[in-house]
Amino acid sequence: CMHCKTALAQAEVEYEGQTTPSVYVKFPVKAPSPALAQALGGRTASLAIWTTTPWTLPANLALAIHPGETYTALEVGGEWLITARRSALYVGFIDGVRGRAAATGLAVSGEALAGTLARHPWLERDVPVIPADFVAMDTGTGLVHIAPGHGEEDYELGRKAGLKVYNPVDDDGRFRAEVTHFAGLTVWEANPRIIEHLRSVGALVASVPFEHTYPHCWRCKNPTLFLATEQWFIALDQTGLRQKALDAIRRDVRWIPPWGEERIFNMVAHRPEWVISRQRVWGVPIVAFYCQACDGLLLDEPLVEHVAAIMRAGRGADEWHAREAADLLPPGTVCPNCGGVSFRKETDILDVWFDSGCSHAAVLETRADLRWPADMYLEGSDQHRGWFQTSLIPSVALRGEPPFRTVLTHGMVLDEQGRAMHKSIGNNVSPQEVISKYGAEILRLWVALCDYSEDVRISEKLLSGPIDTYRKIRNTIRYLLGNLSDFNPAKHRMSDEKLLETDRYIRARLAVTAAAVDKHYRNFQFRPAIRAVADFCILDLSAFYLDSLKDRLYTLSADNPARRSGQTVLYDTLTAVLKMISPVLSFTAEESWQTARKEIAPDLEESVFLSDYPRLPAAWLDVSLLEKWERIMRVREQATKAIEELRKTGVVGSSLEAKVIFRTSKEETAAFIRGNEALWPQALIVSECALEMDPSAEELEIKVLQAEGEKCPRCWQRRKDIGFNAAHPGVCSRCAAALEEK
Repeated sequence: CMHCKTALAQAEVEYEGQTTPSVYVKFPVKAPSPALAQALGGRTASLAIWTTTPWTLPANLALAIHPGETYTALEVGGEWLITARRSALYVGFIDGVRGRAAATGLAVSGEALAGTLARHPWLERDVPVIPADFVAMDTGTGLVHIAPGHGEEDYELGRKAGLKVYNPVDDDGRFRAEVTHFAGLTVWEANPRIIEHLRSVGALVASVPFEHTYPHCWRCKNPTLFLATEQWFIALDQTGLRQKALDAIRRDVRWIPPWGEERIFNMVAHRPEWVISRQRVWGVPIVAFYCQACDGLLLDEPLVEHVAAIMRAGRGADEWHAREAADLLPPGTVCPNCGGVSFRKETDILDVWFDSGCSHAAVLETRADLRWPADMYLEGSDQHRGWFQTSLIPSVALRGEPPFRTVLTHGMVLDEQGRAMHKSIGNNVSPQEVISKYGAEILRLWVALCDYSEDVRISEKLLSGPIDTYRKIRNTIRYLLGNLSDFNPAKHRMSDEKLLETDRYIRARLAVTAAAVDKHYRNFQFRPAIRAVADFCILDLSAFYLDSLKDRLYTLSADNPARRSGQTVLYDTLTAVLKMISPVLSFTAEESWQTARKEIAPDLEESVFLSDYPRLPAAWLDVSLLEKWERIMRVREQATKAIEELRKTGVVGSSLEAKVIFRTSKEETAAFIRGNEALWPQALIVSECALEMDPSAEELEIKVLQAEGEKCPRCWQRRKDIGFNAAHPGVCSRCAAALEEK
């Protein structure tokens, strides 16, 4: 980056769209290959190239052609321009030559064209034509100008062809004094002048605006330059480090979501060597020295350890920047090449990504309460090419394994229209504002209910869902706490064999939920975990069990076994639910836990976060009971619809005023109804149930009537036995018995 004046690694380069002038340029043929000479038959011709970076033309040292393509010529203004037959220039006749270009009969293979010598458009320089498989046909001319000092492919091709690495641009992005016409100009200042110069010397075929992506610095956001400079690298292929890292990605790490594995694998497989040196004033030094006499490098492990000891004993990295080389080197150090005794320090520093990539060693290996490797690294998806990679590579190199067991990737938070949030456009949603308005729990719940593997949107409207879910969970907890106020588990808990069947069913559903939530948490799937708890609270508890239980809780005597049976399961449900929600609804869970300790069970752990996760007894998960109740709940759903239809007519107000008649022609169905006779009024929350065999009935038909008798003012059921007890003449016999027990 010419603005930051430092080299950048691949992970520090961002690509942004822009429109720049592209140019089609003529390189006159000076010495054609034998095949080209024969095809030209004495004609003069030029090789046409296309580039989006005219500023690289002063550094041109060669032209590249594809050996497998056929090359022909366009006649433009009486001059032959050699181009690939499948190239964009030949096929499309670009705007700059359309209407004034004609095809010729020339045909030469790329392989035969190699060896041609061309002339630079304005410099006294001959440039060879060399083959390269990377030459593309979808843009340009099928010939590429090669500047080994200004591109990775150019550099590699230049090395194979024996070209020198020529870079006429300094660290400020300005042309050096040797560049005629453009010395002292930045490359961006030189671009339009180079185009004009090409026009003035007759080398410009056309200049056409071109939309493309261009690399920009991640820090300052300015365009970057490809310049060949001396840097320090971590070699990935010479030592087999790349393959070791790839093996570790597949073998040793759990990637969440799973697609993260393929993403980072491909990035590591195709990344270039890692440039780790930076030209900055201060940072972690590269502990290397150079002999003042022969410029030989002085770098070995004992030397690094010696300097590290100085840093540990002093002011850290400041010691490197504050001391002279002689004060940092061990006494008596001599150059192994020439015997020199005077040295200078390396002025480059380490890439900050290397710093962050070594954080696992600095943190996990220096604290007794932590262990290496880390259980998890988590960051945004952009860190597959950043922190995840820069942590993986040094760790595999030094320790033979990754510094993490699991890597979790999350998306970014966007506004409700899917745009990135910026202060400049005023679409920021501040977490503090959400907390101030709705509370921290709502924000935490919103996060948990999002699919964090993708980008997520947030707005006032999108927060309404979590608010409603939170309200239902909290109301369920309030009900549980409120109906356990006279329950002490140490005194009143019922043994498993004494629990009523409905209570055992709900406890089985609790066990199913706890197992599912545990599995989801272990897989870092917070949304299905919280959804499972919410569904249990809303569907199993609020929509059925808590309503069904009210009769026992409110009408039976305090110590009635049926009432204590229900409270036992309510208590187990309360503690399990609080533990299940605690990772997400932390404040609600702790507040409710402390209320339970104070009012219900003083022996509970001091905090919900000091308790064990609810791994409930296996016996609670009664599969046969769950299967039976699955059928009961289907009958209940059918009955509820029939009751609702009668309620719409005004015949009954609540379901407790109803009588349900089961009609069936099937003996098996009748046996199921009879076998659960005592359960039906409680399961359906009605006053009375009856069974009628009817040969004309379907599998099961349900008829709903108003129950006979009067409404008991205490239990609200319609009963025929109101007034039978002289001591309590205003209530039914069941309520009278409960009152006498009190």
